[in-house]
Amino acid sequence: MPALADVCDATGRASRADAVLTMVQSRLIPLLPDGSVQDTGRATWSLTSVPYPGGSGVLRYDARGSAGPESERELDTCLAVMSTSDAPWTVKVWDHLGGDVLRSQLEGRGFLVQSSRPVVWLDLSGPVLAPLGPPGTEVREVGSAQDLRDWATVHGRALDVPPAARAVLTAAPRTPSSLSLLALVDGRPCGVLSLASADGVAVLYHLGVLPGARRRGLGRLLVETAIARARARGMRACVAVPSSAASHLAASLGAVEVARVTDMVPGPARAS
Repeated sequence: MPALADVCDATGRASRADAVLTMVQSRLIPLLPDGSVQDTGRATWSLTSVPYPGGSGVLRYDARGSAGPESERELDTCLAVMSTSDAPWTVKVWDHLGGDVLRSQLEGRGFLVQSSRPVVWLDLSGPVLAPLGPPGTEVREVGSAQDLRDWATVHGRALDVPPAARAVLTAAPRTPSSLSLLALVDGRPCGVLSLASADGVAVLYHLGVLPGARRRGLGRLLVETAIARARARGMRACVAVPSSAASHLAASLGAVEVARVTDMVPGPARAS
């Protein structure tokens, strides 16, 4: 993985964002059953035995400078390792890492686009302000055993985690250098968000709100609380990969798109 640019270097934010996101993912995967992460320099991939979303797959693949038979063999070796996974897996295609080249190579091997998301960056300048949520709402850091169970339950339902993978969710809040937040409405757990620190940058992930509690400002309250915690800890920037539903929220908070990542999956012919 290349050396990280300074946190205030706008031209290096795409590379820095993919690096810190990969760092955080690499910490989470080993907490899952049979979880492992391998980094070959050009590629970073993960394997786990449970169908946890994002648990198995190629986290980043630097296709810049890829040309000729040798680069094709490198990619085939990577995909051969991933094909041993019993769990569903994806390949993350980063536009700034030769995405056009890698996308073409994967399409030639029968891969299909599953989704494409922006990677957003928010500079954390200014004072630490206490977020104000709607009446009856509260956000607290997961600490007790009951909080952990509530967090896992809400996470599984809000983020549509397959039932077979929900048993491992209690491992997620234990990721090193991270904290997990639980949002409540009138005392009832309804939302979750995790924050991790990677090389001085805050990474927000696992944002989810139960369907019945959406459109009430709970997602914004969770994000604003996480941003306040990051500022209080001296972090100077925040990175996230928002869903389409959360992209408007990210923009309203001042976050800007610095990269784009596309998830590609083996097509039916290859999977069979």
